[in-house]
Amino acid sequence: MTNIQIGIGGDLTGLRGRLSGRSYEGNFEEQFVHLKELIGSYDASASIDFIECRPPEHSPEEFGQVALKHAMPIRQFSFSCDVDGLHSRLFSIQALRENLELARRTGTTDRINLQVQGNNERPSIEDLVDFYIEAESVARDYGIDLYSETHVDRFTYDPRRLLAVHESLLNRTGGILGLRVNADFSHYIHQLGNSHFCNSEDIAGGRLKLDPLDPAAFPQPAECPTAARQANRLKVILWRSA
Repeated sequence: MTNIQIGIGGDLTGLRGRLSGRSYEGNFEEQFVHLKELIGSYDASASIDFIECRPPEHSPEEFGQVALKHAMPIRQFSFSCDVDGLHSRLFSIQALRENLELARRTGTTDRINLQVQGNNERPSIEDLVDFYIEAESVARDYGIDLYSETHVDRFTYDPRRLLAVHESLLNRTGGILGLRVNADFSHYIHQLGNSHFCNSEDIAGGRLKLDPLDPAAFPQPAECPTAARQANRLKVILWRSA
């Protein structure tokens, strides 16, 4: 039987004593009590298995302990990076180290959700593969997994590009390393009928099928029916939906 975890993500703006998403002012204990009250007001029987939220740099241990106390441990948070070219890639690897250290200090974070900026042309597949190989090597020392989210304005926005990088990564590493994907399908589906994004012509011309009601769509919903699937080493994790 598949174990599906239900998480809540985003910034915590509006919780008791916290007026802005980035500042982490106020009392952590009061904020998590407020969050549980809000969840209970929607459904008294509801529970949240984890939270996705970047902890404050000045006190990740305290923040992580309070979240765990309220049974909503910080399991993951997102990290956006630019790896287009050597200079950007080196800068992003250093920033990744800092985020991995922050994750380690929470005591409960076991994955980081990468949002690698790009489109169908840039960064090059070679630059992306170089980044992932180095990033995985760095993350391995922390015992933290790296996932890549399907997201607007990221190279994963077109599933064909995502698979091309995945296959190139497999080829370069002799089948050892592929992409782990945090699959937010809403960033695919919203492209339907949307002429403002790069894939609109291919969708209109039938070359890219993203409609989940279309049996020829990619990715096919039947391939990812529950929480996790591994096919040709491409791991798709469905923790949450937008």
